[in-house]
Amino acid sequence: MVGIPRNDRDFAFPDSTLCEEEHELPTALDRLLRAIQCRDVPRIIPDFLEWANRLNHDDPYFAQVALEELRELPIATFSEILRWIDPVANPAHDVAHGLNITLGQTQFIDSSRLVDEFGVRVQHREVLDAVNILMEARQAAGIQMLIPDYEVFIRCAGAASDKIASVNFFGASARDGKGPQRNTSTWTEFTKAIFLTDPTYYQFDRTRVISLPRLKSSDRQTYNSESLKRIGRMKLNISNLRHLPFNRQRERVSQELRMLTRMKYTAQTHWDRSKRYGVLVDEKLLCATMVSFARSNSLTRMKGLVLQRGFGISLNEDKETGQALVGLGKWFRKGNPREPTKHFLNAIVEAFGSMSRIRAALGLLVNVSRQYGIQVPHETWSNLLHWAYVCSSKPYSRMYALQNNYKVNSTKSQDVIDIWHAMTSDPFNVTPTFEDYNVYIKSLIAQRKLRLAVKVIREEAVPFYRQLEDEHLSIVLDEVLQGVTSPGHQRRQMEAHKEHVWFHIASWFTGILKGASRGRKQREGDFTRVIIPNLLHEFGEFFHHQISYRSTHGHIQMTRSDVKPRFNFEQKLRTTLPNNLSGVVVKALHRKGEIDMEDPNFVWPQTQPLEVLDWKRKPIKRRRARGTAPGPNEVGREGWWKKLEQDLSI
Repeated sequence: MVGIPRNDRDFAFPDSTLCEEEHELPTALDRLLRAIQCRDVPRIIPDFLEWANRLNHDDPYFAQVALEELRELPIATFSEILRWIDPVANPAHDVAHGLNITLGQTQFIDSSRLVDEFGVRVQHREVLDAVNILMEARQAAGIQMLIPDYEVFIRCAGAASDKIASVNFFGASARDGKGPQRNTSTWTEFTKAIFLTDPTYYQFDRTRVISLPRLKSSDRQTYNSESLKRIGRMKLNISNLRHLPFNRQRERVSQELRMLTRMKYTAQTHWDRSKRYGVLVDEKLLCATMVSFARSNSLTRMKGLVLQRGFGISLNEDKETGQALVGLGKWFRKGNPREPTKHFLNAIVEAFGSMSRIRAALGLLVNVSRQYGIQVPHETWSNLLHWAYVCSSKPYSRMYALQNNYKVNSTKSQDVIDIWHAMTSDPFNVTPTFEDYNVYIKSLIAQRKLRLAVKVIREEAVPFYRQLEDEHLSIVLDEVLQGVTSPGHQRRQMEAHKEHVWFHIASWFTGILKGASRGRKQREGDFTRVIIPNLLHEFGEFFHHQISYRSTHGHIQMTRSDVKPRFNFEQKLRTTLPNNLSGVVVKALHRKGEIDMEDPNFVWPQTQPLEVLDWKRKPIKRRRARGTAPGPNEVGREGWWKKLEQDLSI
């Protein structure tokens, strides 16, 4: 079994120190420019937020001084500042970059500090608010911007999953007289932002942008009423279990973000508009357009407009067998803007994977790679593996089964295993990361291959966690010796990744206990009698302080006093999130005359809110050892080192 590289954190920057020969200048802008000049990455975002807040200060004097500084700032310097806050070009600003922070994860580890109630990175929202302030101040100061500056603003809005802000920034370029200067890159970035095509934009959570089968219904492909009711009940039950509005619209909490892009004409209208403006079509724009068609559930346009007309590739799928027949594409001269590269491979997986067309994505990936001689990068294989896992998991696999049960949409856990073997064997020989192992191990547990799952955990995942422990300890010791008063950027980055890895390893063992409890063969064999007690002894730190599973002797429950709890249970009364009634119910009410859908002032009815007495887990927050390390005779010395020890154990 291959090892786990650290490429998820290759972009990490060490906590640099400011230039020693310079003296701290009084203004926030000076501190920001000094941090950029010295490449002090951990200080750039905090200093930028401070500068933006100065522009919007309650005291008119401070706001006017900051505005005068902005007015005197050269355009090139202003553009350089924006390039350093770009969330896509500078992923190291986000300490949890690449991590999918789920709603369930916030109950076990203290990762809720990184995301807000809508599941969006807090830092991305703060940067977007600061960028909005900067946009207003720039207009007040009469400063002109370059087209790449507007693109940075659009990417900031995309990272915050804010479509309205993306539209405003794109429109601002036209209002400022820069409409004719908008080029292919500008339209590509705008397309990616409003349709959330980049993993950074959908917070690395593929469930937020997966194409739901209910939204694919049309005159040619309809549901029976019973299937629609079952899907509606399924969605309502999932929503009622959520205590936070993850992936909901801020302006309309009852609606998910995907509802903004679900209509087929949305992406088509956007594409037609770009053509009317005479935008040069290149590979990146075609890739972004194909993913946008996937977000709007337009498989026909993906095949016809992008694959067939853009690249000359034909795709025919057999609904009964699920096999995909891929035809040869066009040959492009070297340097042609439409020449396929790895971006095209990534777009194929992102588009077809999000529509649960895993077999078609795999067929296109292999054939395009062979025809154009493109080596499939690791990120593309990893994306395909993750999309296969999401589509094979509940409730999406059940929803697609209720739709038509065609083989082209059907994805099983065995498909995940097959993709794993394909990517890790000849001729591809991809080295998996921890996130890839996470998907592989979960699929093994779903297939009840518990012994193999334990073997992979023991040989690959746990050694990786030990490596993170050593690196975390080394970073903390360096900070203690240097007299750092608060945790630095690199330490917080390491803590986020270490907690993330621990959470998934703990979830694997929880799944193993559940899998062993469900299967009669495992309960009656030596798995529950011998292997589970050995696992508790070998990997005790990854089991929660409360354990429950079944054996041949009955239901076993135990509370472990030798393990420090990472969470407590909290009883709280809450109201369920607002949800719109399904279309089937609303149309039935319309036929009965209880509502009038033709009324111009018609407001879509919502479900009756419920009062739920929740019994939720609440993670225990870290107890930071503040200040520098105390001397041997200082008061509170033992308490300071005790807090540091507890901090290292998390």
